[in-house]
Formats: sequence, structure tokens, C-alpha cells
Amino acid sequence: MSVLAIIEHDRGTLTSASLGVLTAARNLAQQMNTTMEALTIGASADALCSVAALYGATVVHQAHHEALTDFGPEAWGEAAAQVITSLSPQLVMGSGTERGHEIVAQIAAR
Repeated sequence: MSVLAIIEHDRGTLTSASLGVLTAARNLAQQMNTTMEALTIGASADALCSVAALYGATVVHQAHHEALTDFGPEAWGEAAAQVITSLSPQLVMGSGTERGHEIVAQIAAR
């Protein structure tokens, strides 16, 4: 079991909200005595793996596909839902941004 943080970015540029998600996920994982993992969706996210690791992610999962290059709530939500189903984390965290809300809503709808 783990805490999964969904990292929000725009073609490889990390959003400041994602740093908050990584920090909160790390803190919760420590309180729950579990690991924190991260998920990047879309292309150009390879550089974000090292940032997630600096914030305490033990594993960074990547969902890459041509259809995920640009943000689309349905496609990104579906990708995240598939990863969540596969990993079965205890807790999933996304950012409180418009994009984060759209992704989490798509996940919940599945």
C-alpha cells in the first residue's frame, strides 16, 4: 500500500501545485507508515522523475502515449484510473487546480 501523488505538468514543466501535492503526499505517507509514489501522465515528463524523487517518491510511474501529449481530462483521467486500478494505493492525491479537479473527477467517474 502507498500514497500516490498525481504530478501535474504542461509538456514537462512542473506546476507549483504539484510540489504541494508531493509534499503533502510525503507527509501523509510518513504518518501512515507507508511509501509515497508519484504518477506522471503525458509526454516530456521524464525530467519530473528526479524532482519527485527529491520530494520522497520511492517510485515514479509514467503513463506515456501520443494521445496524452496535451492535457485532456478524459484521456488523462482514464490513464490515471488504469494506473490506480493496477497499483491499488491506499490514498490518491491530486492538485487543487482546475486541471487537478478534472482529472480526479474523471477517476471518480470510473
